[in-house]
Amino acid sequence: MTTRQSGWPGNPTLRLMSADLVVSGFLVLAVPMFIVSQWLAIRWGLPSRQSFNGLMLVSLGIVLALRVNNLAAYKRELWFTAGFGLTILLSIAVNGVPISVAWRGSLPYVGAVLALLAGLTARPSDQSLRIGATVGGWSAAGMALLAIPQLILGEPAYRSFGQDLPYPRWWERGRATGLVANPGRLSQMGLIALALSPRISTGAVWVSAGAAVAIAAGGARLAVVASVSLLAIALVFRTQPRASLIWMGALGAVLLFGLIQVVVPAARDDLVDRTETVLDEFQNDDEQTDDIRVANLRASLEVWSEFPILGAGPGRFGSTT
Repeated sequence: MTTRQSGWPGNPTLRLMSADLVVSGFLVLAVPMFIVSQWLAIRWGLPSRQSFNGLMLVSLGIVLALRVNNLAAYKRELWFTAGFGLTILLSIAVNGVPISVAWRGSLPYVGAVLALLAGLTARPSDQSLRIGATVGGWSAAGMALLAIPQLILGEPAYRSFGQDLPYPRWWERGRATGLVANPGRLSQMGLIALALSPRISTGAVWVSAGAAVAIAAGGARLAVVASVSLLAIALVFRTQPRASLIWMGALGAVLLFGLIQVVVPAARDDLVDRTETVLDEFQNDDEQTDDIRVANLRASLEVWSEFPILGAGPGRFGSTT
């Protein structure tokens, strides 16, 4: 005698199929939706970045709920999550953070934990990984192709892609942006494409090359440091399948970054100015500064020294500085 199972989530087969569908959709849509949300936010001032973040949180939560049975294999991670959450709650209580502020301020931490647990428990199929990596990698590398004419032709090319705002005034900096509108975002897209390249089923070499261009054209110093780190990691694990795609792309990004600094005077002047401004103003004892990075760094160190154990509470950075 057999017992008939029907409906979701009672039916294990339907539950598994639903989980695979959500995981696959998340992998395929995450990078393209990130690119679109960035462009819409700067082009028309829409709250698309917040909407994207909210959608990612919901998607991660759904993946985690559908794969909850897999959590039993990650006891250490669960203990870490519990301790992390308790620390946040204690920080909220000790500092008397308003609920509305605490909720918004806690979202980045909640998102990081959800991403960790969902990534561990998702266990997507090889096909889903290949498709997601291919779509994400090509989407990110495509930003490099759009950045090249903007880097060469300047402001007219930038405006031809639909951007009419002065921010981030990249033509004054000699850096390209693609449709992401922010040079730092372009470098981030390149790093994503580079990291995904070993899993890409079609055109992985071209994606790795495009990633190198995106990282270099974005001109973000942190992205170059990340490329050096990826290069070192990939060389250490060079026996892993297709590791050459990462170390060759990372090396290409560093070399192209240097080349752009040599042949594009605006890029070179911008890099020197930004670096000197940060060093000079941070060493200056005067509290007034025109550089937002210096102001944020000073404020962060002050908050850290005043609240070294539990912090000032999530979402309180602005009110404490």
